[in-house]
Amino acid sequence: MIDLHLFLPDHVLCKVDRAMMCHGVEARVPLLDPEMVELAFSIDAQVNYQHSERKAVLKKVAENYLPKQLLDGRKMGFSSPIGFWCKRDFRIWAENLIEDGALVASGLIAPGAAPRLRSVGAEGFRLFWLLLTAELWARRWIEGEAVAIPG
Repeated sequence: MIDLHLFLPDHVLCKVDRAMMCHGVEARVPLLDPEMVELAFSIDAQVNYQHSERKAVLKKVAENYLPKQLLDGRKMGFSSPIGFWCKRDFRIWAENLIEDGALVASGLIAPGAAPRLRSVGAEGFRLFWLLLTAELWARRWIEGEAVAIPG
């Protein structure tokens, strides 16, 4: 129930809405229709969790409309293309972008900070990524520059 009031509206739906608006697309979430949610909460938990199967009622109804491999497949999330981001060419491009950028020029970060983060492991990569996104934001919204990201 907490997910319904906090996690969905403040995180999941907010991100979906932003991503869709960015591309001028309208997203629909039919399973969150108030009547559908009310119906879902009225189903006895023992009926909905048959034979250790979560969402048994939904899957039974979906059998009439969806291929079996979709119903039996494992849950998959969306992941970031970290492999691409770690490639040498992208890393060099990003380091150069930061080193020659608005954050260094304004004194917010020290010159040479971006390449040094490479040797700090996962935490360094996280900080590097934050620097890169801050630099791209500053170039776009403070400097008015559109940066083409290689790909």
